[in-house]
Amino acid sequence: MKIDIQARRFEMTPAIAEHVEQRMTHALNQHDKHVQGVEVVLEDVNGPKGGVDKICKATALFEKLHPVIVEERGEDLYLTVSKTADRIKVAVGRMLDKVQDKRP
Repeated sequence: MKIDIQARRFEMTPAIAEHVEQRMTHALNQHDKHVQGVEVVLEDVNGPKGGVDKICKATALFEKLHPVIVEERGEDLYLTVSKTADRIKVAVGRMLDKVQDKRP
């Protein structure tokens, strides 16, 4: 599974990139035969002003299915990434269950 990480309005550090890769890999490893890749966009809306302005948007990509998109916002980037990973795990699992239920 390929993980593409983009940072907007702040500099990506190796620690942040590693955290994103670990959390997304762990969250989606049970679905890795279905998920082709994950695009993660991290953004700091207010820059150095602070506040609830860290956004993590993750998009799980599939070969023949619509993508699953999850977005979280918070003060701490690491916590926001973790919440996004938890939510995308549930969303992908729910979508794959629905697809399997529709198959004869």
